[in-house]
Amino acid sequence: MENIIEFPAKEAGANKTIASEVELAQAVGNENISTYSYQGVEKDNDKIIPFPGKKRPQITYIETCAGLGATSLALKEVGEMLDLDFSCVCYSEIDKTAIRAYKELHGPTLVNLGDVTKVDWSKYQCDLLSFTFPCQNISIANRKAKGFEEGEDSSSSIIWSLRDVLSQMKQKPKMIFMENVAAILNKKHKHTLNRLIAFLQGEGYHVDYKKLDAADYGVPQHRERVYILCTLGFDPCFTYPAPIPLETKLCDVLEKNPSPQFNLTPKAKAGFISRGMRDVKSYPIRVHNPSKCDKAFTISTRSGSRNYDNFIFEKDVTDDKFIKLSKKGLAKAGVDLNAIEDMNIRKLTPNECMVLMGLKKEEREKLKDFTPNEIYKLTGNSIVIPVLISIFNEYFKALKDNGKLDDMDMAS
Repeated sequence: MENIIEFPAKEAGANKTIASEVELAQAVGNENISTYSYQGVEKDNDKIIPFPGKKRPQITYIETCAGLGATSLALKEVGEMLDLDFSCVCYSEIDKTAIRAYKELHGPTLVNLGDVTKVDWSKYQCDLLSFTFPCQNISIANRKAKGFEEGEDSSSSIIWSLRDVLSQMKQKPKMIFMENVAAILNKKHKHTLNRLIAFLQGEGYHVDYKKLDAADYGVPQHRERVYILCTLGFDPCFTYPAPIPLETKLCDVLEKNPSPQFNLTPKAKAGFISRGMRDVKSYPIRVHNPSKCDKAFTISTRSGSRNYDNFIFEKDVTDDKFIKLSKKGLAKAGVDLNAIEDMNIRKLTPNECMVLMGLKKEEREKLKDFTPNEIYKLTGNSIVIPVLISIFNEYFKALKDNGKLDDMDMAS
């Protein structure tokens, strides 16, 4: 005997307020209604039954230079927060490790367009284009950085393939999102950024951008990045999210019993100490006291290999958050060099790096078969997900509250 289930059948076009499971299934198949609203429970087995409700706004997007798909992970969260339906059309990525990670996190069926500079964009369309272009030739860590001038033989210059995107697409994306390192605002690169903004404004976009630090959005990592949002045809009147107090500290994230494999080798430790103790051209490492540290320094693609990376003592040496291993740093902390030389110093573990980029436990689990070096590269190249969630939440909330989502005719 069929179970009879009450539901607001009127919204589905029926003239009665109860229906069989068969009739319900037929009703929710109606494209003019949505099944995202859960309004009833079948008493026999406490199974949640989806009832027709108001259709959620649908927003399609393409994620280029995708990495592990931080934009997608953030949009999924924002969709639940604001009752919006974000749908990925396809993505673009050329790094083999990143492609594997994207498939693990987002499923194997999404189409990868490959090299973003070789795509025939007339075949694709989206409401939101995420174009988080490479930072290698903008970052201050790269002393030979070429910048991102148009026509420059530089990985960062692929942002100018936006010309092809906007000229080839039958309809321009209604929104464009970009992100890059804070150095994009430096004197060396600001003129190129201004040219990029002028180009986008000439294409009809209102451009907003701001430098934000991940540590101001609940993540214990000092990671400054510039976030750019472009809106076609009007000013979205949104405000970048305000900073919040940092409640979770780095000492809360660090593993209690990390594997010894993440300790610096005696040779590597001696090399770092030697370079830090120089009187001229000193390059000291900064080592966190494990129960005192509050924020990680910006994590990189090769954890523990450069002097500006994160290092952790095996136990607290002082009450300081970290100690700089230089003559002045040790003198300031009142620490003898011999005590440091006899102590293990380690780098961050892959899991710690994933946590510091905002990956949830179930997402980290999906990447369990990746090597440590692969995780370091993936996380160092990624975007802090909680920061993206905060930005997208404010942006789409403003559009929704101002009635602009309907005006923009999403998923058209």
